[in-house]
Amino acid sequence: MMQIQLTLADQQFSLVLAGSQIVKIYQQQQAIGFDNPRENYFEFKLDDQLIGLDTSAVVEQSLLLHINNQFIQQLILPSVEKTKPKQGLLGLFALGFKIFKSAKVVKVVLAGASVAGYAWLFTFEFALMLIACLVIHEYGHVRAMQYFGIKTKGIYLIPFVGGLAVSDDKITTRWQDVVISLMGPAFGLIT
Repeated sequence: MMQIQLTLADQQFSLVLAGSQIVKIYQQQQAIGFDNPRENYFEFKLDDQLIGLDTSAVVEQSLLLHINNQFIQQLILPSVEKTKPKQGLLGLFALGFKIFKSAKVVKVVLAGASVAGYAWLFTFEFALMLIACLVIHEYGHVRAMQYFGIKTKGIYLIPFVGGLAVSDDKITTRWQDVVISLMGPAFGLIT
């Protein structure tokens, strides 16, 4: 994106360009409407005159000015310095936050916290068996939801609480609710 300042008929204009396409035109910080009758040509009204801007030469740092469909002047644009993107702690923090927001990362962190919490209270082997039982139990709920065509987000393990089978859709009938509720313990009986 590039912003260009223009003075036409003693009035200040700002053009916002993306490549060779004008995105916005501002007059005294007020957005004004414009037309795009053909590729790389933009028009707007100013004091009963039709101002045309040909942006096909923006790559060569120039802009062609037309008034009432007559070529008037070639405007030389200032060169735009390419700046290096800033890298710092804020960028790393933002990246870390995006990764943490990912549902898979949250699931892994919660599962790890559950294993660590139960291993701290009991033994590591007991913690693994308890997590396995919780996952199988919650998997029964998830399979029942999938059987009824309900979209699921998966299984979340909550430290010191248990597990949770999360769905995207609502359960529509009482029968679905009963079957989904019973499938968790039914799968748990296998373990």
